[in-house]
Amino acid sequence: MSKVTKKQLQEDIKSLESGIAMNWSDMKKIETKISRAMTDMATRISNISLQLEGQQRQIHLAADSIGLNKQAIIMLENERKAEAEAEPEPQLKQLDQSVFDGLDERWVAASVEENGIVRLYLSNENNPYDCEYHLAGTKYDTTDWQNSLIERDIAKELLEIDLGLPQVCPTCGHELESKHGND
Repeated sequence: MSKVTKKQLQEDIKSLESGIAMNWSDMKKIETKISRAMTDMATRISNISLQLEGQQRQIHLAADSIGLNKQAIIMLENERKAEAEAEPEPQLKQLDQSVFDGLDERWVAASVEENGIVRLYLSNENNPYDCEYHLAGTKYDTTDWQNSLIERDIAKELLEIDLGLPQVCPTCGHELESKHGND
């Protein structure tokens, strides 16, 4: 064994102390860095968590909205079905000779307009379909309105006309007159 001197021992102790101090200082720096990194990570995790919560709320709101919209659509469809069942579509009238029932024979023709209104036309010696007319009814079939003109079939009508009373439209109650007066 070799002999160790006091001086050598003191140098070894100083060397060890300075090494330990150096290591201790480095360890404190590392600990500080780790602490900062952990604080930063905790903040980031908290922010990500808040973002996820916000996105989850938006997803739930969107899902609720979709559910409400789906319910509203179903309700509207059910209402439409109920209305369709409760109120059948009104049957459109067909233009026929009955439009002349009870009218003076001066009304010689009728036609349906594109909006379903029926026009009655007066006779005129110069023009069989004078522009003088009377609206006789609504809700007539407009399928072939351009070709809907019918002429009055006088041969089939009963001749029970009271010449003392003015002629009245059976549909609207309007008094019917021609520009020629009562002939």
